[in-house]
Amino acid sequence: RDALLLGQFNSMVSLALCMILFIMLTLCPIVHCLGQPSADGRHLLFTERCDEGDQYLSTYAFFSMAGMLCYWALLMDLSVFSNRVSAFALIFGHVLSEVGLFVLGLSFLVFACACATVALKVDEENFITIPRAGMCFVQMFLGMTSSEEYEAESRYPVLFAPIVFFVFTAKVYMVSLLVAQLAGAYNATFEDMLGWARLKRGEVCVASMG
Repeated sequence: RDALLLGQFNSMVSLALCMILFIMLTLCPIVHCLGQPSADGRHLLFTERCDEGDQYLSTYAFFSMAGMLCYWALLMDLSVFSNRVSAFALIFGHVLSEVGLFVLGLSFLVFACACATVALKVDEENFITIPRAGMCFVQMFLGMTSSEEYEAESRYPVLFAPIVFFVFTAKVYMVSLLVAQLAGAYNATFEDMLGWARLKRGEVCVASMG
């Protein structure tokens, strides 16, 4: 099943890359600047700096970034030259479900704490609305909250209590649970993935020689 999913992933990335390259062709500033004067008034054959091309430049840059990510994703096929690296690539896709469960549980915890703190009706600007409170809790989990912000929130004990509960539950309990899940999934599937990696390597070698 994991081998089939990996093949489907490569096919989907290849299709996405094809579509991205076509969109980049239609948005290419050089194409839109053909016959147009450049920013300094000169008529150059190949330039991306003109009034017509500037309006597509930011969108073209975004699709360029997406295309580069697709190219690097397709380079995972080179992992076939090493059985351990190939097995690691397969396990990486296999344990994504565990990461998805962690993100789902964390999202539920963030939403629950955000709703609870907004219901307190405290005079704190970060906890006036549910979206702002949810963003504040996400920043706490990512370690983006400064000590000054924690100190300001500690002025309200009724607000600081759910914040402490969230930080402990998310950073200690849920992260530890995620590590345990990943370790269990890795140990359970590594031998199977290593065997499949050997078969895949043999298949590639036979196809290359044939």
